[in-house]
Amino acid sequence: MQVKQDVPMKFKTPCLIIGVSHLVLLIFSLYERIWELIKLEEPFQLQDHTVVLTSHVIQIIAIGLLICGSVTGNTYYIIPWLICTALLFLTASVYAVLYMSQDETSQKLINFLVIGVIWATWYIVLKFHLENRIRKR
Repeated sequence: MQVKQDVPMKFKTPCLIIGVSHLVLLIFSLYERIWELIKLEEPFQLQDHTVVLTSHVIQIIAIGLLICGSVTGNTYYIIPWLICTALLFLTASVYAVLYMSQDETSQKLINFLVIGVIWATWYIVLKFHLENRIRKR
């Protein structure tokens, strides 16, 4: 009978914090987007609602897998979050760099800080994935 090693707390806690904070921000984003669609007072466009709900549902599933993977230590659950957020963060980074010449100086600083923070969170989760993968071998 093989005894399962517990996931080290130094990696588990940051991943849980990242997962929960990402979930809270995503729910706030969904709430804001729904109110934006309601306030437009335009005819119901199924395509708009489908895109919003599909992207948010995919992210909610990925966040749920991140939290599950952090708690159980199973690194395969973390891979969907790493892929989804890498694509999202890459897109956000490209847009921030492209529109940098049009923004004010203070907005440029805020963009760099936000991009740095989001990539740091991604790196923390990647490090958790790699550390647990190496330990299991």
